[in-house]
Amino acid sequence: MKKGILKGIIHILMVIFGLFAAGILSILIMMVYTSSAKKVEVPYLIGESKDVGIQALKEKGLIPVVDGTGDTVLYTDPKAGVKVKKGHHVLIQLRSIDLQKVPDLIGVPLEVADQFLVQYKISYTVQKIRTSDSTKHGIVLEMSPNVGEDLNKNTIKLIIGVYEG
Repeated sequence: MKKGILKGIIHILMVIFGLFAAGILSILIMMVYTSSAKKVEVPYLIGESKDVGIQALKEKGLIPVVDGTGDTVLYTDPKAGVKVKKGHHVLIQLRSIDLQKVPDLIGVPLEVADQFLVQYKISYTVQKIRTSDSTKHGIVLEMSPNVGEDLNKNTIKLIIGVYEG
């Protein structure tokens, strides 16, 4: 009787060990498969049209996710030059850009606004204001003159949120 119980325990332990080994093997196979995916570089698309941006990402095997209004690429996330795996989603942030008008940079990170304004040779200053919302840290909250007003070679003032929690 004791031999039967011992054999039963051994069989149960073997099944558990087999399941554990199969799980480890499947994890290893998934790790090898996912790490073998080819990496590509996100192209520089700032200032390009929406259609050119989408096509450029698709040609690299990336999946474009379009956000914003307008037909000109303001920035991408991840930004240009970053290597990602084929099939990765890339955000294309769009805005309408008229170089005679104050561009709409509200809601974008300061680094993106800086890159855009420098590229289009638009001078600007930065004013920081406190915010209790951590998601608004480093984000353009307001602009002066207002979005869409004539630029007339004025300096744009960007009002940036600084989180102080």
